[in-house]
Amino acid sequence: MAECVYPLEIENLELDTIKLGDTPYGKGVFASKKIKGGMPVGKIEGEFHPDKKYDSEYCMSFNDGALEPEEPYRFVNHSCEPNCELVELVVADQNSGKVFHELWIYALTDIKRGEQLTLDYAWPYTDAIECQCGSPNCRGWIVAADEVEKVVAKKGLGSRATSCELRVARKNPRQRKLVKRR
Repeated sequence: MAECVYPLEIENLELDTIKLGDTPYGKGVFASKKIKGGMPVGKIEGEFHPDKKYDSEYCMSFNDGALEPEEPYRFVNHSCEPNCELVELVVADQNSGKVFHELWIYALTDIKRGEQLTLDYAWPYTDAIECQCGSPNCRGWIVAADEVEKVVAKKGLGSRATSCELRVARKNPRQRKLVKRR
């Protein structure tokens, strides 16, 4: 997760650029208009849990604890090739000098109207589940990129095995039975 320190000045900031929609694997967050890469998409609000071991289906690591995000950002799905990232902003109140933290989602790339916003969850290999992102460079598992080898050694190729089998079967129909036995 990237970290930024205020003051952060962005002219003409528009944060009404997203909407919820359906995906094959549940709800997702979609761009309701074009979002330029490098721009903030929105602030993630929710309940903070100071316990680093707090766990739920939607929690995000944040400020030495976890944030249970509210809608809509609780529904930002994983991709092995994400178009967004989480940024923790350290904010200082100019009057009181008090420092607090905010969690924001920023666009990594230009995002087209109607495109789903995605993050790389980068989970530890012990928490990995099969990935359904469908990106060309899918790791097969929702896991940190540097822990892919660990989860593959322990659990196999995951969803990559299915996509590899299909590619081979389409290229050479005679190998279809061989491929399915692997």
